[in-house]
Amino acid sequence: MEKELSELENGISELKKEISKLMTKPLYEHDCDLCVFLGSYKEHDLYYHRPPSKTVIARYSNYEPDYVSGMCFATKGKNNSVPVLYEAKKRAIKLNLYKEENEKVLS
Repeated sequence: MEKELSELENGISELKKEISKLMTKPLYEHDCDLCVFLGSYKEHDLYYHRPPSKTVIARYSNYEPDYVSGMCFATKGKNNSVPVLYEAKKRAIKLNLYKEENEKVLS
């Protein structure tokens, strides 16, 4: 039983290492020098595009047009909400890259 538990713990440790790699290295190519990588989320690479654009981007493949973007879609619970963009916005705010004009607490 102890051997099985040890093997399980080792497997969990290895899985955590792999997850950590995904959070620090983009899954897809993105060639914009103004973008800051925010990590991966639900098979998307999240970015904050620095000024002058100040927007969020979620890339979902290496094909250049395969992304969604726009602060107007980075909302929660509205008809035009894009959850991955909302996550990118939360991360950008947490890292002090972006501050809303009428800042509200994001949950």
